Amino acid sequence: MNAKRVGLAAGAVMIVVAGCGLSTPMTYPGTALTPDLHEAGIIALGEIEGCRGAYCPSSDGEGGQELPLGLASAPPASSYHTVLRKRAAIQFHVSEQEVRLGEVTVRYYRELDGTIIGWKATAPAGRLAPR
Repeated sequence: MNAKRVGLAAGAVMIVVAGCGLSTPMTYPGTALTPDLHEAGIIALGEIEGCRGAYCPSSDGEGGQELPLGLASAPPASSYHTVLRKRAAIQFHVSEQEVRLGEVTVRYYRELDGTIIGWKATAPAGRLAPR
């Protein structure tokens, strides 16, 4: 009888943990005027990361275990682009208007019913070369 209870408890824990983890990554096009950040006129800056909602750690005065989002579907790509451009501007000390993003990879934190409670996005960043 004791083994049966342990098995049920372990099964319940697995369902909860599996339902609240990061999803498989989704990819969105970047905001660069050119498809490749290594082309002439673009200076590569490095990889950047941004997040919103649940499980978003505090870094550089942004984020900090925010309230869960509670979204029924994924937000538009502009949401990720805005956060990543701001992060790149702060991290690399350039203006947001100069920042160009490569392909954005987004992972979602979901609840068991599919509700998105947070997201984490990464992308390579570059900037326009000074003229």
